[in-house]
Amino acid sequence: AIDKHYGENRDRYGSRNELVERIREYYDGYRFSPDTEITVYNPVSIGRFFNSGCRFDNYWNKTGVSSLAVTLASSYPLDAFITGECSAAKDAFDAFDIAFIADSSMEEDNIAALLYYTGYLTLCTDTEDEEGNKVNGAEDEFLYFLRFPNREVASSFAGNLLSRYAKSPSFLKHWFSSFTRAAASGDEEALKEKLDEYFSAFSYELMGGNRERSYHTVFHAIFIMAGLYAVSEDRGPAGRSDEVLLTGRHIWIFELKTDRSADEALRQIEEKRYRERYSYLMRPGMVMHSVGISFSTSERRIAGWKSASL
Repeated sequence: AIDKHYGENRDRYGSRNELVERIREYYDGYRFSPDTEITVYNPVSIGRFFNSGCRFDNYWNKTGVSSLAVTLASSYPLDAFITGECSAAKDAFDAFDIAFIADSSMEEDNIAALLYYTGYLTLCTDTEDEEGNKVNGAEDEFLYFLRFPNREVASSFAGNLLSRYAKSPSFLKHWFSSFTRAAASGDEEALKEKLDEYFSAFSYELMGGNRERSYHTVFHAIFIMAGLYAVSEDRGPAGRSDEVLLTGRHIWIFELKTDRSADEALRQIEEKRYRERYSYLMRPGMVMHSVGISFSTSERRIAGWKSASL
């Protein structure tokens, strides 16, 4: 099936290996022990992929299990699971009871265990500590490190979580195509306009507590849901950039501030040398955008946008 699909779509893929890697990125990634590098494909999704003639789609959403994210979002802050890897005490997995979901005081470690057992999260073989040093997940005596297994599940989780908070869930479906076009074409004015529309579409409920972290969470979630290659809090030579987005010929480096100036955000990108990490990707015709964004929590909109391009 792969050979037939590749033969009919050679213009879309650089090689057969590129097609195989894309399949792996979408549907592989389940690991059931931190002691092994072996991963497993989602059997339902990969089966439907081949039955559909190798058509890439979000088959996970069609199983109905993805509604769990919306249920959990009604009672618990799930930003830790959106913005990257998380950790949970091993005890939470050993003593987990499905009845916990009805308990409004369920702890974050129990939520992580539930998301693991339902297929939203998988075990990591290694992760990073606060200083950016590699930590071997198999060697930690007390914690499991977890993350989304693949793009399909990450997109499902983010989409269902965002639909919980959006004033009009159907808005997202109409919004994404123009947003991705703006990012891929390097149109900063259009991108700013679409991001302003995006943040104004959410209820105040999401923007509570740590406002800067909340804005960062929903900012990262849109890239996950759109299936774009984005990295949250990516480590550079002198610090971590809030968000990095790679879209073909355009590399976007974002720094977000709430109730502070966009100039300060852009200055941080320059002073912390975030661009250096991606300089090796620059080729003729490519553009790297540094964007400082200021959010106003009182107006719930983008109050400032400063950029520089290379």
